Formats: sequence, C-alpha cells, structure tokens
Amino acid sequence: MSRPTTRRAAAQSRANTDPDLPIPDSPGTDTSVNAVGGLTDTPDGADPVADTPNVSARELMELLGRVLADRAPAAPPAHSSASRSIKVNPPEEFDGRSSRKLKSFLVSCNNAFRGDPDVFANDDKRVTFALSYLRGSAQRHFDHQIEDEEEPHFVAPPWLHSWTYFVEELREMFADPNSEATAEADLDNLRMRANQKFSDFLVEFNVLASQVNWGDRALRHRLKQALPDRIKDNLVLVQEPSGLLEWKHLVLSIDRRYWERQEDIRREGRLKSNPTRNSGSTTTTSASAQGKTTSTSKANSGNTTATPRHLTPNGSLNSEERERRIANSLCLYCGGDGHKAVECSKAKAAKARQGRAAETVSAAPPTPSSSKDDIPSTPSITVDNNVRSEN
Repeated sequence: MSRPTTRRAAAQSRANTDPDLPIPDSPGTDTSVNAVGGLTDTPDGADPVADTPNVSARELMELLGRVLADRAPAAPPAHSSASRSIKVNPPEEFDGRSSRKLKSFLVSCNNAFRGDPDVFANDDKRVTFALSYLRGSAQRHFDHQIEDEEEPHFVAPPWLHSWTYFVEELREMFADPNSEATAEADLDNLRMRANQKFSDFLVEFNVLASQVNWGDRALRHRLKQALPDRIKDNLVLVQEPSGLLEWKHLVLSIDRRYWERQEDIRREGRLKSNPTRNSGSTTTTSASAQGKTTSTSKANSGNTTATPRHLTPNGSLNSEERERRIANSLCLYCGGDGHKAVECSKAKAAKARQGRAAETVSAAPPTPSSSKDDIPSTPSITVDNNVRSEN
C-alpha cells in the first residue's frame, strides 16, 4: 500500500472521531492542504518521501487533541444556588385569628420565594414552606385535608401542588369578607397623636387607604381631619397644593421642621442645666470658698470645750448625776469617794482661783489692749449651795 493511501486512511479514522475534520482528496486530484498539520496528498507517480514530512501516530494524536480543544465550547461560569440566595427573615406564624395578619403573612412568604428562587422553583416547595408556618385553626384546617396521605385511596386537594389554589384557600377561610367596610371604619376612627411623627402615621393611613375605593379628594379630607392641631395651625399659613401626593409631602415637611425645633429646645435646655466653662469655674470657686468657711467654722467650734453630759448648760449637776453621787456617797464636786464637797481639795482650789481672778480684775485699770485671754478662765462653782445643803 502506498504512503498516500495510508495517510488517507488515518484521516478517515480521524474524521470518524471528529466529523468536522475534512477528508483529504483522493489521489489524482489537485494537491490541497489537509486540515491535519498541513499534510498534502500527492498525485500518483509523485515521490511521497520527498514531498511529505514523516508524521508519527503520536504527533497525529497530539495535533488532534489541540484541534478538538480549540473547537470545544467554553464552559459556562458555575453559579451555585448558595451565591444566588438572599437571607430573608421568615414570616411570622399565622394562626387564623386575625384576618389583618393574613396579608402580611403572604407578603413575607413571597419575599422568601424571591430571596431563594432556586429552592422555591416549584409550587410544591412553596406550599410546604407556608404550611410550616401555620398554627392554631389555620394549621388544623389544612392538616385534616392531608392526614390520610398515606392511604391508597387518598386524593390530594388541589391546593397541595398549586400555590395559587393554596392562597385562594387561605383567603376563603381566614380573610375578612367585609375588609373594605372594616377599612372604612378604621379610617374614620384613625387619629394622629400629638407626639407621633407624621411618617409613622402615614404608613397606617396608606395601608387602610389601599383597601377602600375612595378618591384622592376624599382621602385628603380624611387625612387632614386626622392631623393634630400643631400641623393644622401651620397649614393655614401656606398655600396647600391640590394633589394628594404633593399635599402629603407638604405635611411631611411641616412635621419634620416641628421635630427639628423640638430637638433645638431640648438642646437649649441641656445647655441651661449644664453651665458654660467660665460660669462653671466661678461656681467651683464659690463652692470651694464656702467649703473652706465651713471647715474653718467647724475647726473653731472644735476648739470650744464641749459641755460634759453630767452638767447642765449653767455648770451644775443634772438631776440624774446628782442622785447617783448622793446614793453612792460620792463628792458632789469631783465625784470622788471618801470625802464630801466641803472637804474636796479640788473645790477649795477652784474657789481660791476665782477669788484671785476677781481681785486682779478689780485692781487692774481698763486698757484698750486688755483682752479676755489675760483673765484665767475657771469653771464656775455653782454647786456650793447645793453641796452645803447636802453635806
């Protein structure tokens, strides 16, 4: 077999592997470039050794791998379900007792579905998710319909595999049949508190307004009636817009300025209760001086001899101490044992000091420089009469 025939057989084998590869022309045709490594077929009679490079089977396989790699489509980027999911707060459990909570429950469920679309791609998972957050009568209503699910004769209710039917079942059983009339009554009774912000009140108003079939003029009139006087008093000072949305923005601006002013008032009150630095230093100085004066007065009062508890303010014995000394045969002057007041040496010495002091005062001429510090102070003996009478 000639070499060109061998090359053609190899190309035919590669074509079977990859149909996109062209098959070389048969001998006898014009020379053409082969898709595999630039090999060419030669017509009959040509020298295959001189015109064709020697290509081994290994080189052909490597070349084929490169061609297939170039033609392979690029792999799409991997998207994991975890990267596409968003953490969403779970819905609040619904027990069926309050029809007003049904809408909030359904909104929370839909938020969870949008947060993880891969997990909740079909209705079965959506219904199962919502069922897990039902409690009370709402749970019992759905549970009794699927409690025989393991029985062979069980027929699944339509809502078990359809989110739309499940929502219809919920609303039919637990929604308020007179929701519009209830919302109208709530709007009539709705009032904004004086200490409430208009933005918070507007949320309550919009929730009820979405459930009634009122026009903008009726809604604006009802909203204006529900406002406190502090906002109404400011509305008379401005030109009110005709549109409901613009009118809400005006009221919102008035309310914000009111609360900004209240914050200024509180700030000014804190500044008044907390004096500035200069006044604070003055207050500190005066308080320090007052403290020093108090300390000085306490020190001076400490220098004064306190009156003993057994003496009255005029220096005589109190009745309790007097009776104790008489009962125990003690001296009524010094409280000593074994002698009486007339025999007490301390009483005699004190009386002698008083006599000398009286003589000194009567003999000395009064001078401006004299002070009472020069006169010896001695305790007055006021118990002599009592001593004589008792002794």
